[in-house]
Amino acid sequence: MSDIRVLDARSTKNKMSSNKQILVEFQSIKSDLNRLFRDFELIPGSPLDEFEHLSNQLLSHLWKGAEESKVFNIVQSELISRYGLSTTDEDVQQITSEVLELWKTRNP
Repeated sequence: MSDIRVLDARSTKNKMSSNKQILVEFQSIKSDLNRLFRDFELIPGSPLDEFEHLSNQLLSHLWKGAEESKVFNIVQSELISRYGLSTTDEDVQQITSEVLELWKTRNP
């Protein structure tokens, strides 16, 4: 019985370590996305965390394997409905391309 407990404890410890590692990576990529949105100057002078909701939405879908069209739709929808911005398809496509490029470099 004690061998099983030791294995369970090791398994639990490995899962916790893995979860912590995923959370750290998630936070790091989210910071990069926030910087990316700030650099686009969608809302001039906005704080770094202004687009935190958009970053969270995108990461949630990217982690699940979202395609470019899904990312495009999320960006477009959020910029219009949540942030009240008017955007062109070209602007949204440029942002989508940058987001996907960042995602690719962080998750080869």
